[in-house]
Amino acid sequence: MSRKRPAWPRRYLASFFAAAALLLPLTMGMTPFDASASPNPAAAPGPAPFANGSQMVTYYGWPHSDGMGVLGTFASPQDAAKSLAGETALVDSLNGARGATGAMDLIYGMVSSDPGPDGIYVRYLDHDTTQSYIDAAKQNGEQVILDMQIGRGNVLDEVKKAEPFLGNPNVHVAIDPEYAVGPNGIPIQTAGHITGDDINQAQEYLDKFVKDHHLAPKMLVVHQYMPDTIGDTGNIKQLPNVSLVLDMDGIGAPADKLSMYQKFAEQPWVQKRSYMVFLRADSTVSSEQQVLAMNPSPDMIAFQ
Repeated sequence: MSRKRPAWPRRYLASFFAAAALLLPLTMGMTPFDASASPNPAAAPGPAPFANGSQMVTYYGWPHSDGMGVLGTFASPQDAAKSLAGETALVDSLNGARGATGAMDLIYGMVSSDPGPDGIYVRYLDHDTTQSYIDAAKQNGEQVILDMQIGRGNVLDEVKKAEPFLGNPNVHVAIDPEYAVGPNGIPIQTAGHITGDDINQAQEYLDKFVKDHHLAPKMLVVHQYMPDTIGDTGNIKQLPNVSLVLDMDGIGAPADKLSMYQKFAEQPWVQKRSYMVFLRADSTVSSEQQVLAMNPSPDMIAFQ
């Protein structure tokens, strides 16, 4: 029996969790957060994200599962970085004078069925694995985005857990509001929600970090696929050292996804726009040419 497609399509990542990841604690390659880890020394500032109007091309995922994004399909960080370099070159060849830069959107703080020692239902990718992706990206002139799924934590505290890596000029942060379930919720079972103030606190932290360490601006990527997961958006600020990116990451038919993307893109707080292509879950996978032809044109093209 066929079912009517919902107006706001479900997200593939959530269905994967419901079917598999929440059945067992997520332990392989994951560690509790180590607050004693010190930030890497700040290096040269490096180029600003989206310099001269360029586009970002990203691969999303968790390195230990090919069911959670394209990054998990590669044998090593180096293989992922090389493939990303090829995809970035393809977009660069198609987008005229804009230019393109690659980035790996690495799930760093992932929700789990196990509340963990701090009770927030989040486990963290181990330091060495994370650093190996940062190193591979750096060797290929690419960026890394550390994705935080929040759980029962709060946005600012979770963003701060990227600090051991933020001294690297090619490292940035993403947050996933659908998994921010508040102090009493359970990821997947409870609808997630954040506020404009949560986004502002994360931006203010990154803005200060950039100034204190003399770095180029950082990206803060906000993933969203439901219209009510971010509240009080009229309060969201624009800060000089943060590129705020809204990524539309629902799945569905191209026309449905384009409509959702345009709805999100027109919001006044959005500085940079991102469109997610689900290589396995979209009913029809859009080509690079089709994504580039969207109005408005995405500043970031993400592949999961």
